[in-house]
Amino acid sequence: MAAGGAALTAIKNLAEKNGLIEPEMPPAVAKMLHTTGESMWTNKSGGSTGMFDIVFTKKGAESGGNLRILFDGSMKPSVNSSPVDLKDGSTNAQSALSKIRNSALGKQLDTVGGWNPGSAANAYALTSGKNGGDAGVFGMVLTNNTDAYAKANASKILDTIYKYL
Repeated sequence: MAAGGAALTAIKNLAEKNGLIEPEMPPAVAKMLHTTGESMWTNKSGGSTGMFDIVFTKKGAESGGNLRILFDGSMKPSVNSSPVDLKDGSTNAQSALSKIRNSALGKQLDTVGGWNPGSAANAYALTSGKNGGDAGVFGMVLTNNTDAYAKANASKILDTIYKYL
């Protein structure tokens, strides 16, 4: 699992809620890491957007899959949140992808290599309304060989993340 941007804020807040604090970095370790010894959390939030990348390996198999979740913490999921399949070419998919590309979420997507409907990975926009195309987009899921898991769990994962932002 990897995390970046506002995802680090969520991890820090979750750790603090559970009584975990970051120990002070010993000067010798800071020197070895070529840092000044500042907190790993300092100035690392990356603004309101974040990313979690989860890699799955199947037991006994050489390949698994991965699930990359991008989110915009300045927007909030709603009870009417719904996923929009960005590969299906529908009006809703085109509208959602346009909203992603023209938002902070699009900048986050660019930092992880981008995505387009012709990509091998499947992608879903997570929207704040039942009719995805005319709703706000608060997250995006890129999936390789993990579609069933993504559809079942991406919204739950993001709901948990938002609790700690």
